[in-house]
Amino acid sequence: MASPGKNFGVGRALLLIALVFVTIISLGAIIYFIEITVISLWIPLIIAMAAAAAITAFSWRHWQFLTATGSGIVNWLSSLTFFTILLTALLYIANYSGASSPTLQSAEITHKYRQQRHRQQRVGRNRYTQGAPYYVYFIDVTLPDGRQKTLQLPSSAFRRMPKAGAVNISISRGLLGADVINTATIISDNPQLEAPVKRKNRCRFFGTHGD
Repeated sequence: MASPGKNFGVGRALLLIALVFVTIISLGAIIYFIEITVISLWIPLIIAMAAAAAITAFSWRHWQFLTATGSGIVNWLSSLTFFTILLTALLYIANYSGASSPTLQSAEITHKYRQQRHRQQRVGRNRYTQGAPYYVYFIDVTLPDGRQKTLQLPSSAFRRMPKAGAVNISISRGLLGADVINTATIISDNPQLEAPVKRKNRCRFFGTHGD
């Protein structure tokens, strides 16, 4: 028969794993929705932090079970950090889930660029090094009301975008009032200004080559 102390330790470990999992999922959601939501991060962050502080005022003592310490500062900060991240993600998700039907609006491209990044390559146990490079593609746009937004695009859509000019963007009004952009529907307002896509001709014997 397992001792109460062992059961206590297993229960704490399982709860800690669950909270870490929820935190990682929440951070992933925040990173995703930041890209497509037209709102400054500090607005939902402050709202979430205020709500998290109210929850923490009543719940911080219960975090002793996880932190294994009676320190009020450690338990308070642990609770405040977790609930701030979780509530920020929930605000973004609620805004996106209740968004209205999209409308097509014209925006101006002000900058078109790409960034080189590197994958991590594992070379041993707990050892990583810089791996192969890859590119991430962006355009900066000015919306009809003057707000500016940086949008990440797939390489195929990026190559079709002109360096400057108007583009049509599908925008929905979110449930909480923040606009949501569908980056998959961005098209040039003037197809004649689209950047030419390099075509490849397939050769039966020698593979492909550009025009």
